[in-house]
Amino acid sequence: KLKCENVVMLGDYFDDFTALDSDYDEMLKLLKQTLRHRPNVIALMGNHELSYCGYPCSGYRGRLKPMLHDAIVDDYRLLYCCAIDGVLYSHAGVTSAWLRANKVLTENEMRYKLGKKNGADVLEGKVNKAGFDKMAKAGPARGGREIPSPLWADLTELISDEIPNVKQVVGHTPVNEIQCIGNCWF
Repeated sequence: KLKCENVVMLGDYFDDFTALDSDYDEMLKLLKQTLRHRPNVIALMGNHELSYCGYPCSGYRGRLKPMLHDAIVDDYRLLYCCAIDGVLYSHAGVTSAWLRANKVLTENEMRYKLGKKNGADVLEGKVNKAGFDKMAKAGPARGGREIPSPLWADLTELISDEIPNVKQVVGHTPVNEIQCIGNCWF
């Protein structure tokens, strides 16, 4: 058995294009059971969960919205990110440009708070207070026209605009094997 203190699930629980509606029912039950009975499991929101909160993306199934919306927003209380041991975990990664454009941090906070050991903790508190509208932004690498959010950033967008001195772990962009580029683990 693998022993660990925490498990962080990085989102996109409802994005299987070949899944049946009954598969989504099973995922809802499994996620609910896991989050209720395993306090060391942290579930983060992905862009496909955001689909059921009013911002549809590819793979969205309108007929499932009533079932998934309430579970995602009220029952699971999915986070956008979490910080553990000085590392920031999110679905797609937080870029400096997104923080600035959405006024999530002031320039002073960017300069002085993120360079310290607790930079990931500062980001966790600030990013989790951002609204759905700030998360529903895809950058050019994902077919959008905006500054990519922590739910939509592509690997290329994140590594070209990573936050100095903050280690991040993300899962949005599929990779063949775990890799570290700069301060980011994919």
